[in-house]
Amino acid sequence: MNAISFLFNILASAISIYEILCLIYIVMGWFPNARYTRFGSTMRDICEPFLSFFRRFPLRIGMLDFSPILAFAVLALASSIFGDIASYGVLRLGVLLSSLLQICWSLFSSIITFFNIILAIRLVVHLAGKDFSSQIWRTLDGIISPVQSRISSLIFKNRFRTYRAQLAITLAVCIIVQVAGSWIIGFIATQLVKIPF
Repeated sequence: MNAISFLFNILASAISIYEILCLIYIVMGWFPNARYTRFGSTMRDICEPFLSFFRRFPLRIGMLDFSPILAFAVLALASSIFGDIASYGVLRLGVLLSSLLQICWSLFSSIITFFNIILAIRLVVHLAGKDFSSQIWRTLDGIISPVQSRISSLIFKNRFRTYRAQLAITLAVCIIVQVAGSWIIGFIATQLVKIPF
């Protein structure tokens, strides 16, 4: 291993460690007062300058902030680029395109996974008959409603279907899209890596 490969390997590793630190900082926000400890303050000083840059983009849906997903995608792309340079000695176009495609799919797939979890929770609660009209269910319905309406209108045309059927079909379609998308993106990424330059 030459010095340049070693340097880029260290950079890729440092970015991976920074990703873990950012993840810890984000999870700390889920626990009351965790960010107000000395450790939390140190983590804020390390992570907040980077994460706050991505909060400027319109990636918020209600109370949910998806900007960390974009931040992690950028870190993963940088780590991948540095790792590829360490492995191949140069940055090849095919490897760069493959990495970029996989990062973009990872972003989209993360959102689909989150959406599938919300759909599954909503469906289970509805099947259990615990369909209360509380704020949390209205919030979840507000998140899933645009996609659910679109999928339902495509599949059911203008025929009426129960809310339960709409939830189940939307969940099934989203799972199929995620599985098929992962296979297709994996295949394309493998082909891109084979580009000789």
